[in-house]
Amino acid sequence: MLNRSRLLKALEQKEEQLFPDYRHEYDIARQIWHQICEDPQFAYKVEKVVAPWPVPSWVGDLSAVYPVVPQASQYQAISVDGSQIYPDRHQYASCFLINVGSVSIEYKQGQKSTVTFDSQPFVFSSKEFQKEGEFSRDFVNGQRQYLEMLGGLEKTVSLEEKERHNTILFFDGSLIFWHLESKTNNLLERFLPEYLSLLQQFYEHKIMTVGYISMPRSRELVNLIRLQLCDFKVKNQEPWTLVEGVVDAAIAGFYVELYHRTTVFKNNAAITASYPQEVIPYFFYINVGDEIARVEIPAWIALDQTLTDYVASVVLDQAIKGRGYPVVLAEAHEQAVVKGPDRDFFYHLLDKIGIEQNRTSVSSKKSMHKRIMRI
Repeated sequence: MLNRSRLLKALEQKEEQLFPDYRHEYDIARQIWHQICEDPQFAYKVEKVVAPWPVPSWVGDLSAVYPVVPQASQYQAISVDGSQIYPDRHQYASCFLINVGSVSIEYKQGQKSTVTFDSQPFVFSSKEFQKEGEFSRDFVNGQRQYLEMLGGLEKTVSLEEKERHNTILFFDGSLIFWHLESKTNNLLERFLPEYLSLLQQFYEHKIMTVGYISMPRSRELVNLIRLQLCDFKVKNQEPWTLVEGVVDAAIAGFYVELYHRTTVFKNNAAITASYPQEVIPYFFYINVGDEIARVEIPAWIALDQTLTDYVASVVLDQAIKGRGYPVVLAEAHEQAVVKGPDRDFFYHLLDKIGIEQNRTSVSSKKSMHKRIMRI
């Protein structure tokens, strides 16, 4: 049982670490940002430098902003999300569950919107992935993302072609597979080709795909400030540590007004070198009112001004309808999430099937004690 009075004291002791004051760093970042935006040679200098961190590229005015009008005409928003029950070593059956939830909302002028909900559970046994060896959380997470993308492809491809031109497929999170950069080669080789194949299929079917990141912690715009602080001498670390507490959303907050977005930036992270040209990730920041969100789109959308404006207008409309967060993403999460009673039901079914198969030791005593309240 959690001792609440002791918890309060523990939190009070960490108060300054948990809520640091970054006002001085923000002041420095604001000053340097305005400085680099006024430098006509800055983009050229960025192109020439080899930085140890991802540095974006862009066309035109670095500080350009564009008004975004919420989409008012007919469109369809689809989202697919996933949740999981990780393998439990205290369970006799070596398996894991991934639940994929999806939502489709069709908006029609002058009519009520049409909403379709769905969820599909997938159970995987250890025998299906013998080459991968023992299941890890990273492997389960990788498989979940694959099923989310595959589900999105299936949902949108099933639409008639004339319906796809005004349909946006939303994913919660990045289209840049950052998590694979730091993983073992086995995970990278296992999942990256599958992810890229699905992105390519989205392009071939002209399915407009969006990665939406709420409260983004990305620092690619901050990296531009770091370059200026160290005068493009990236080995000189001391100057650029002055903005270590700043994130891109704060930079965008300096100049992006309500219902406006930044220019479109190209992501140049090392992992994107593996992407086909048409689906290399680009991004922009948008002020939806309650926050500044990051929106990621593939190159074939980003390089088309009309498509980019359309995506931004749908994103904003969804955020307004969801009171600060796209409603289609929120609803897909509700369809996907595996709650406590669902988890208990899953393990109950495992035990039941195990007993029917004459497996008397279906769960360890520790596992059973954790699921039953005892005094």
